[in-house]
Amino acid sequence: MRVIGIDPGLRELGWAILDINGKRIKLRDFGVIQSQDNGELAKRVWEIGKKIEIVFRKWKPDIAGIESVFVWRDPSASLKLGIIVGTCLEIARRRKVEVQIISPLYVKSKITGGDQMADKEKVKKSVIRKLKKFEGNKMNSKITQDIPHHITDAISIAISANLKKSEEKNENREKIKVNLQTTK
Repeated sequence: MRVIGIDPGLRELGWAILDINGKRIKLRDFGVIQSQDNGELAKRVWEIGKKIEIVFRKWKPDIAGIESVFVWRDPSASLKLGIIVGTCLEIARRRKVEVQIISPLYVKSKITGGDQMADKEKVKKSVIRKLKKFEGNKMNSKITQDIPHHITDAISIAISANLKKSEEKNENREKIKVNLQTTK
């Protein structure tokens, strides 16, 4: 399963492409898309959208994991972030890619083994540890402590999107099993 993880941002958007087969994780590519702080909002969004669409076209992911928007101190910043999330969602849908919108708490919990309050450093260390399990992949070994947090966030979002997809499949199997048992 090929998964793209997107850590949305107006100034910097992190992305990562992973091939995930069971518990095997292979990092294929990653990057950060930047936009000018002083630019017009519509132009900045268009530029980011254009660049992330190139990534979708090149890698043809099966699933897109996009981190959801949360309101923190600045509601205006959250609204702008929502525009970026919507842009990524639209690009994924046009390319017929299944989308998983993932909350930051879900990501932290799944990546760190249950710690929803983990800081960025703990998430980064957990991602590096998960990737190091598969040393045969050259890309996995490129992930070190000094890599930007947007990249490790995007990787953790991709892993979490895959986990959420698996959980949904299992829930559907259980529902079918219950329905079959009740119809007998």
